Amino acid sequence: MQFKEVLPRCLSKRYAMRGMALCLALGMVTPVSAQYVEDLSARSILIANLGESALLSMQLLAARAQNRSDIPASVLACVKSLDKTSFDPILSIAISENLSDEEIAAAENFYASDLGRKYAKHGLLQVYEAAGAEPPEDYPAFSEEEMKTLEAFSLTPAGDKLIVKKVLAKPPVRRAMASLTQELFARCHAWRVQR
Repeated sequence: MQFKEVLPRCLSKRYAMRGMALCLALGMVTPVSAQYVEDLSARSILIANLGESALLSMQLLAARAQNRSDIPASVLACVKSLDKTSFDPILSIAISENLSDEEIAAAENFYASDLGRKYAKHGLLQVYEAAGAEPPEDYPAFSEEEMKTLEAFSLTPAGDKLIVKKVLAKPPVRRAMASLTQELFARCHAWRVQR
């Protein structure tokens, strides 16, 4: 599949769940050193963007569950108080296992740019719709020049892996993210009981 076919899907509201987390998801292969993961997490814009999307998704789903009286308000409060780095360990491993150092650097440079931040914001707004919530603002519009720049990034090794091939959308880490989400919910339920 080529970029011209993938990017419009990622940017469309119809594919918000698949496009969640900036059209990126996760994939793990083998363990890496804890220090490498810590170093990557400390400097990574990519991890921050993905982690923010994952946490927002969890918080929105918890709010919906609380509105249906499926969970008490105290559990929702706990979920809302979770640290923005809650998903960093899994994200760090997934990124370091699927991208080379050069590809990570290229992705970091892209997401540090104005266009990268705009693309990240678009992905974050998709999380609201995927969770059945109204986004707090309109989606950013991409000019023809910006679309050309996005396409150019998708033709790089990092862009090809992240946007076109979605190497971070592999089932192992998606399961790991789901497992961590369940663990965080369980901690919040335990926190509620201890209070």
